[in-house]
Amino acid sequence: MLDNSMAPTDPANTPDRPNAYEMRKKAVDFAAAQLVFDRNFALDAFSSGYSAGRGKALPKNLTAAIVDRIDRYGHARLVQFCLAYLLAHENADEGLNKLAYLSCLRTIRDGAKMIAEAADELVEQIQRHEIETNEIEPVRAETLRRLAKTLHGRFRAEIGEEQFDDLISPKSIGNPLSDLRTTPGLPGIAALHNEVEAIREEYVRAQEQPKQKGVGPVGMRPGNKPNREQKTFIRDLAGLYEDVLEAQPTAHYTASGPSSPFLRFMHRVFTEFHEQSEVPVDPHSYYSPSVGTVRNVLQSR
Repeated sequence: MLDNSMAPTDPANTPDRPNAYEMRKKAVDFAAAQLVFDRNFALDAFSSGYSAGRGKALPKNLTAAIVDRIDRYGHARLVQFCLAYLLAHENADEGLNKLAYLSCLRTIRDGAKMIAEAADELVEQIQRHEIETNEIEPVRAETLRRLAKTLHGRFRAEIGEEQFDDLISPKSIGNPLSDLRTTPGLPGIAALHNEVEAIREEYVRAQEQPKQKGVGPVGMRPGNKPNREQKTFIRDLAGLYEDVLEAQPTAHYTASGPSSPFLRFMHRVFTEFHEQSEVPVDPHSYYSPSVGTVRNVLQSR
């Protein structure tokens, strides 16, 4: 019989429970965070949200006092928030939400790609040795064969030994235009990479399709769990914005795009998630929150 006292609680019903972002924030190291989000990013983000006042032209440069506040604590706190949000976002595992699903797909895709590329490099090494010496290099060849047999060995009894060996062995493409290229070293892994990327792309396209009247949501239902990580992140950014720029954060749009200084600051921060090069991410997963979401967070502060 299950002990219900140990059952997990529903995050939606425990508003005081720290979310993943808040827990990550406590463990983030500034030295590690600034490798991903450097000082130039911090200066650019605060510059994007800097305003000389209502009705005045956008200032070209931050004041010396603002730069001093950025260097003393603004950069450190900003990158702490950003890396905590990035880690919470990339490792989302609570509930059947689309971020957790896409995170799994990306992990499988990237892992398969690394394995497939390493196997192809192994085949290339075998091929180079054979061209240079007219002999098969036994250690690498046996390694590749053992890996392929481990991957596909359960089908071995169904098709016979010779046919099995033929299926798992890489072969020259045979096209005069293909140079010395061969089929994948581990074709099953290469196929896995291609298939999971196709699944991910199909899912992303389905999410972007406009929903027709009377038609249910496309793809996985996200449920009614609020995006607490994003809202807490926005709240932290608003507090930091107020401390560093000594200005009240507001949220409003015009036809030409984000017009309030705080929205420009927010947009620059979210843009950095898919522009930074240290941590590969899916750019579709990092979208700037809507004006309504930001406004509601600001009103709740």
